[in-house]
Amino acid sequence: MEKRYIPSSHLSIAEHDGKDNLFITFRNGAKYCYNGVSYSVFDSMTRNESAGKFFHSFIKDKYTCRKM
Repeated sequence: MEKRYIPSSHLSIAEHDGKDNLFITFRNGAKYCYNGVSYSVFDSMTRNESAGKFFHSFIKDKYTCRKM
């Protein structure tokens, strides 16, 4: 699993398991798993100038998720 810390006001940590599962830990401590997220989307989000905006535009409400 690859783990990256996110410099964001809402997101804290992004992890990708290499099997199209993205795990997001928010600043409030909540952790969610988003299914079907490719590594390239994870990489783009974590390298984006605004990971939070990227998350809201391309991941949130676009993939099935569950709270961990």
